[in-house]
Amino acid sequence: MEGERKELNVEEIPVSSLYDRDSTVPINLNKYRKAVKKYINKHHYHTALFWADKVVSLNNGDCQDIFWLAHCLFLTEQYHRAAYCIKSQNLHKVDLGCRYLAAKCHFAGKEYQEALATLDVTEANSIGPNTRNQEPLDKSVVMGDKNWESSIQLLKGQIHEAMDNRGLAAMCFREALHLDVYCYEAFHSLIHHQMLLKEEEKALMESLPFGKQCCEEESKIVRLLYETQLKKYDKPSEMIFPPQLESLENNLDIKTAQAERCYYNCDYQQCFKITSLVLNKDSFHSGCLPIHISCLMELQKSNDLFYFAHKLVDLYPEKAIAWFAVGCYYLLINKTDAARRYLSKATTLDRVFGPAWLVYGHSFAVENEHDQAMAAYFKASQLMKGCIMWIHSDICKMKLIESCAQAAHIEMPSCKYADKSRTGGVHERFCKKEWIEKYTFTAYSSSARGIFCLPCVLFPVDQHTSGQGQVLIAHPLTNWKDTLADLKKHSHLEYHLKSEARIETFVRTMNNPKQ
Repeated sequence: MEGERKELNVEEIPVSSLYDRDSTVPINLNKYRKAVKKYINKHHYHTALFWADKVVSLNNGDCQDIFWLAHCLFLTEQYHRAAYCIKSQNLHKVDLGCRYLAAKCHFAGKEYQEALATLDVTEANSIGPNTRNQEPLDKSVVMGDKNWESSIQLLKGQIHEAMDNRGLAAMCFREALHLDVYCYEAFHSLIHHQMLLKEEEKALMESLPFGKQCCEEESKIVRLLYETQLKKYDKPSEMIFPPQLESLENNLDIKTAQAERCYYNCDYQQCFKITSLVLNKDSFHSGCLPIHISCLMELQKSNDLFYFAHKLVDLYPEKAIAWFAVGCYYLLINKTDAARRYLSKATTLDRVFGPAWLVYGHSFAVENEHDQAMAAYFKASQLMKGCIMWIHSDICKMKLIESCAQAAHIEMPSCKYADKSRTGGVHERFCKKEWIEKYTFTAYSSSARGIFCLPCVLFPVDQHTSGQGQVLIAHPLTNWKDTLADLKKHSHLEYHLKSEARIETFVRTMNNPKQ
């Protein structure tokens, strides 16, 4: 019929019009491989993925090409496809790079146990039907084994941290740094996530093999840059750089470290001056944001904090720092219910964001809800092990002290102990109110189901933090069998006596500020 469109039959198209079947010229796969990397560098990830997929098909699943295909899938956030791409060929069993990428995909997909299982695969059990013809990735394409091992340790640390196992996480981060002293992510996690004490930070710097992995000049530079991130609690002083590094004085990371030192030394005006300078040059410097927000709160700049929090929520609604800023604003204007709602959202988005847990505790402390405050402070102390001044607000401290002293009866659940002499083979023990009354430094938390030492929690000293020093401070006392003996022993410890002296001085000052 005239005017009707004739349906096109694909089979009618000559093959020669698509590609010459008789051609003997080999396909130049290297050209397409270079195209994959070119488009990755241009951030055209879907274009790179298209060509990477075709290269894999044309080369019958070469190990190197599968790696780049999985890499493109990872960049396009197709994490499960990327992991399957590698693991279906058992490449994670024969190559460290593939193993790392597969585990990274599981981690990005929040499959933490699967990620650990992938990293723990050993080459001894790696031979499978799909691995016999595979060769490890060309070292011109990927790094040597040592650098992959560092990346694997870093990833293990990140997985353990996401699973709230900070002890193992710290071990992995340390190992990653020893394998590659340039691995700043491992260093950042240890220092800025407050995983180490001041003495442990010093020991870490002394143990790193700078001399083996760097030339003398590089060793000095790396050590200097790392040391600018340490000594947060020391008195602020001018950082002196050698002539060839003088331009680093205005580096924003260095300025942020100076601001943090001023903040921990309660010089909030100078801290605010530095953070404002940093944010004028880089409006959303991630390292500077928590310090600037905390400084606005301490200086009670509610209007500035409102405007800043509003900007963060508009730009980063999926990040904990934005809702942390909102929660701080509402707490500053004494709207505690709203503050808790937004701070709770911040802790949900990032379970290891210590400052959010800290301010969340403040929101309960200002209303004399000591049990919830202690639970939040307990979580903050776990996440901020290396921070010796993690409750800054004097008002919050005083409210918490008063609420613990005036606390009404709290139901204290029992603990069960095996006892063959008892009927049923179990002996129930309870925390007794008279213990709390006898040792007035104690506070019971029903959320943590145990006893804390209030002076040691609010006014800690460095000696608290190792071994048994964690009990009653970072961990509650829950052993009701030997409670009296444990409390008596704790009451005579040198670091407890120092903390108790500090809290007594603090209470006197707060009650009589003119004296």
